[in-house]
Amino acid sequence: MTGSLGAYLVWMMSGLVPIAGQSVYLILPPRFPEVQFTVTKSRIIAHNFQPGDTYIQYVTVDGKLV
Repeated sequence: MTGSLGAYLVWMMSGLVPIAGQSVYLILPPRFPEVQFTVTKSRIIAHNFQPGDTYIQYVTVDGKLV
C-alpha cells in the first residue's frame, strides 16, 4: 500500500476520517487503545478499549467534554 490509500488506512484505524475540502473529521471507534501523532502533538486515547467497539460514548478535547 502506498500513497493515499496507506494514509487513509492510518486515519481510519486512528478513529478519525478527514472530509476532503473541509476542516471537519468524522469520529469513529479507533482500532488501538492509544494513538499519538508527534507532528501535531495530538493524542487519541480510548478508555475502556475493547477491540470491535462500534460506538463512542463521549469525546473530550483538552479535558473538556465536546
